[in-house]
Amino acid sequence: MRIDEAIKQFGVYLVTQKRASKNTSQAYLLDLKQLQFYSEKIGVVDLSQMDKPFFLKYLVILHKNLLLSHRSIARKIAALNNFLHFLNDNYQYSFDLNFLSSPKQSQKIPHVVTEEQLRKLLQAVERESTSIGKRNRLCFYLLYGTGMRVSELTQLRLSDIFPDEHLIKVMGKGSKERLLPISDDLLQIIENYVQQTRPKFLIYRKKILSSNFLFPIIYNAQPKAISRQYIWQFLRLLGKQFDFKLAPHKLRHSMATQLLQNGVDLRSLQVLLGHEHLTTTQIYTHVDKTQLRVVYDKKHER
Repeated sequence: MRIDEAIKQFGVYLVTQKRASKNTSQAYLLDLKQLQFYSEKIGVVDLSQMDKPFFLKYLVILHKNLLLSHRSIARKIAALNNFLHFLNDNYQYSFDLNFLSSPKQSQKIPHVVTEEQLRKLLQAVERESTSIGKRNRLCFYLLYGTGMRVSELTQLRLSDIFPDEHLIKVMGKGSKERLLPISDDLLQIIENYVQQTRPKFLIYRKKILSSNFLFPIIYNAQPKAISRQYIWQFLRLLGKQFDFKLAPHKLRHSMATQLLQNGVDLRSLQVLLGHEHLTTTQIYTHVDKTQLRVVYDKKHER
């Protein structure tokens, strides 16, 4: 089988059988396109030409690429590993997978916003009175108030909001749904936005189009979901006002850290964040210890 055809079939498998998220599928396919580019460059176009020395040379090139972080290399190796597993299981290939090992990654402690930074951010979003400003404010409150991912935020639909139960449903990684609690204040902001602000984003040629997306935009005369890039840009500019970097995951980390400091147990936090493994959630215990150290250094008389 040609490598381009194999990658195409793998893409179908990711969506239909593995039910990988859109972002994961796109990332894996882009990584495998890089493998395809390398193989075609050296004259290898068929899977039968790919052996252990071929893959080892490819891994050497990845590791020597100074522009790639350990995290990027690990993702590319994961894509290759999943790809070869797929071929072994579905097309009777017998690729050796024992040599595929990812570089050891240092565990990074998530960055969070300080109390002073949060106070400034809240004051800034509350001052917004335009339709775009009100939409941005709700995006900010949903990210910080629930800890949802930016990809989950952009795909929210009106039907995902359950006002009587004070819950909002999100579609997480691997198409796994989870319910997140929302406060009375946040629910009121959502309802005001839906009734007064949201319809303005559906006007096209003096008509109001129909859409179930909570945050719709008009693109090519059709309602679409707001993009992740828009949210990243909005938060980047918001943080720039106060000379610090702000991104969606920073708000998510801040929410998780605050809950942990207020006594929420790790299992509950794992469910709220949608982590598959508890070990992923445990990183926030390191954040908590770091914060305690900062408080100790500031307050302890010695």
